[in-house]
Amino acid sequence: MKIVFICFYEAYPPVSGAASVTLNVAKYAHGERFLIQLGTGDRPAVAKDGVKVITLAGAADSRLRKMAGLRSRIERIAEMLKNISPDVVILEGASWVVYHWLLLRKIRQELPAAHVIYHSHNVEYYLRNEKHGRIVTMLTKWAEGKILHYADLSFAVSEVDSNQFEKLYGVRPHILPNGVDEEMFDRVSESEMLSAKSKYGIGDKAILFMGSYLYKPNREAIDFLVESVMPEVVGRCKDAQLVVIGGDVPFSKPWLLNPGCIPHGQVPALSKTCQVGVAPIFSGSGTRLKILEYMAAEIPVVSTSKGAEGLNVIAGKNVLIADELLDFAMGVVGLLNDRGFAATIAEKGRGIVNLHYSWGIIMERFNREMTALGVGSNGTF
Repeated sequence: MKIVFICFYEAYPPVSGAASVTLNVAKYAHGERFLIQLGTGDRPAVAKDGVKVITLAGAADSRLRKMAGLRSRIERIAEMLKNISPDVVILEGASWVVYHWLLLRKIRQELPAAHVIYHSHNVEYYLRNEKHGRIVTMLTKWAEGKILHYADLSFAVSEVDSNQFEKLYGVRPHILPNGVDEEMFDRVSESEMLSAKSKYGIGDKAILFMGSYLYKPNREAIDFLVESVMPEVVGRCKDAQLVVIGGDVPFSKPWLLNPGCIPHGQVPALSKTCQVGVAPIFSGSGTRLKILEYMAAEIPVVSTSKGAEGLNVIAGKNVLIADELLDFAMGVVGLLNDRGFAATIAEKGRGIVNLHYSWGIIMERFNREMTALGVGSNGTF
């Protein structure tokens, strides 16, 4: 069976949560796998973990240039699909769903025998409704409904998202949860951790946040941490540091470390040098990959209810949940000061990853489900 994954962003090399999800789903799927992605320019095809990665120019374009060049890109993707002749095409839904709907229509015209799966990373209607005007929001809702009805199969990252899709569109997707490559974290050596501490100036009371400031839910979280949480924490733990990775932030504080976007391979070592992972998320959709990566790194997590939404966690047992400023700050302080309590939360968090969120386990279920639904070696339903 030939499977082609398509994303309108750069999944390889991964520099975001969406990229990591796409790359790992492709890595663990069964069959001959291809990944067509938009990048900063056309690049020769490369092989990564058994996946042939094909990169087309377009990811760095402005929104207007993306729209202007959309037709030609869809034509190029369709031409590549015809050359590959896939049994299954998986649309990776971490971009504007209108792009995917236009591509789906083209695939139906050019490759009528191919089965199309929509892998949603979130309920996009809710994301657009939070940050865009009525026209973009309603266009998103229209396209999202269309693609859910006309794709052969669709997947959501959690029961929460699946319920929301059903309420909005009358379609209930199957579940393909976000996961984490826990082996990457297990391979980290003591020397790599020491190197990360030295390189980035990380001390013994470091609080980690992963996420780009360009994304609204992350921007809200970073603002909350810098302006509200950390003054409370530093007042009680003078050596505390906030480490923010995933891009530059517009703050300069003596306790703030902001290495920006670090290479994907260095994330596990840096994560394991920190003492607490935080996710004060108040908006958005989908599930937070950062929480799973904190847990894989065996550091305890403090999150808001929204941040932990859709994950199989229990407040007070394998994660701390706090929605108010002082509760959140005191949760962080408690973990910094009580290493025994922190170790217990971290151990139970890692157990959740091992049971439910290892990519190997997730994709075993996915591959079995695909077979049960009739997607076999001949690519038929």
